[in-house]
Amino acid sequence: MSAGISEEIKIVARDGKNKRRSLFLGLAGLITLLAGAYLMVYSGVLIAKFLGIKEWVIALTVFALGTSLPELATSLASARRGISDIAIGNVVGSNIINILFVLGAASLICSLSVDAGALRFELPVMLAFSIILFPLMKTGFVISRLEGLALFGGYLTFLTYLIKCRILS
Repeated sequence: MSAGISEEIKIVARDGKNKRRSLFLGLAGLITLLAGAYLMVYSGVLIAKFLGIKEWVIALTVFALGTSLPELATSLASARRGISDIAIGNVVGSNIINILFVLGAASLICSLSVDAGALRFELPVMLAFSIILFPLMKTGFVISRLEGLALFGGYLTFLTYLIKCRILS
């Protein structure tokens, strides 16, 4: 961290008004986040019923993309700056948090169940793409543009499958 930014942080931290403002904005953000999450779930159920598809299909497409946009923005910004550790760490950390913390916390509220056939294709695809990343570790975890294109193409193929076989069928 540069000296200028460090000094600026110290000045802001000493100012009581900024602390109160930060606390207020943090609480307002949390309330807005919770309200947005509620509305997202509510509207997702309505969309699924309107389209005549199962809720988990909306979760696999619309919700998954929507909740991944912050990771995309962070990874693109860090890649543009040449800070690849943040781009990769952000994605890996997000997946670990989603699987362990988010599913764990949600299941503390009530047991989570999914139709046995619902993820017969989707779960293996997730595991396969996770396993595909292992060979990249041998090259110092360098993901080339060609490999990035293949990963992006894999997502588009997966999304096409979901739309064609789960939504339109």
